[in-house]
Amino acid sequence: MTRTHRLIPVPLLLFLAAPVAVAQELGGETLRAVEGTRQSREKAPLFVESSALIGATVVSSQGEGAAAPVLGSITDLVLNLRANRVSHVLVKSRGAEGGERLAAIEFNKLHYQRKLQRFAVPMTPEQLAAESAFDVDRLDDFYRDAARMWAMRKKVREAGHTEGKAGGDAKPDVEPAASKGLATEAHPTGFARSSELVKLAVVSQEKPLGATAGCVFEVRGGSIAFVTVGMRDKTRAFVPAGALELAAKENEKRWHLVLDIDPAQVGSMPKVAKDAKSGLNDAATRASLYAFYGVEPPRFEVGNEPKRREEK
Repeated sequence: MTRTHRLIPVPLLLFLAAPVAVAQELGGETLRAVEGTRQSREKAPLFVESSALIGATVVSSQGEGAAAPVLGSITDLVLNLRANRVSHVLVKSRGAEGGERLAAIEFNKLHYQRKLQRFAVPMTPEQLAAESAFDVDRLDDFYRDAARMWAMRKKVREAGHTEGKAGGDAKPDVEPAASKGLATEAHPTGFARSSELVKLAVVSQEKPLGATAGCVFEVRGGSIAFVTVGMRDKTRAFVPAGALELAAKENEKRWHLVLDIDPAQVGSMPKVAKDAKSGLNDAATRASLYAFYGVEPPRFEVGNEPKRREEK
């Protein structure tokens, strides 16, 4: 069998070699600039709808590619509605006796692998099996424990701010300039599952606009960025979380969302077709939505291991 080799034309060789020659001429500054551009893309906010997160695979980070041990799949998200953040993910895995078990994993332990559309966590299958099973019948206890944890962290941060102002060594946390939380102090715990935020009525000036169809999260930092509203005309609107607030009428257990918007603006709300992509990974699209609803753009914390911070 005769091997053939395609000859690359000299002009093409010069074209391919040109970037290398330029980089060598400019030195390390060029390489650092290229590396900085790559890192900025990796750290840019990344927005994913809740429907894409439910069912996502969770693997152990102690393995790469197809060799990474699969721990389970996400069945739901636990949300801190006062901080507008994901608190935990509920992961369904195979139990030791062959059945299924549910575990709650803190969101800040997860790293989103965008190309593979899955999450990795620094935990082995054995470590996950050793975690206490999450009891869906004791959600209220879990929420109350989580609320106490957030309150304790807030006190620690406030103490850090005080020491910093007094000239101490403590470095105060930088609170994100984020929107107000969806839940008010009237909410019993401030925590809910993402599945509980589906099909909630959305009203403005006591007039129905539609119903919630999910949320949009900034998955690198865990923020609830937008709420997806299924409008009455069968379109979808992506409303910044800061423009909405949970409410419930007296003697009613069912919550609804109130949109604080001028009635004259309702007819011109930005909307997309029901099956269209959100387009929220485009910065200009997000900026136009924040401007329309009169909401300050949040300063999302991004990175591989984002810190959980509660809004004031």
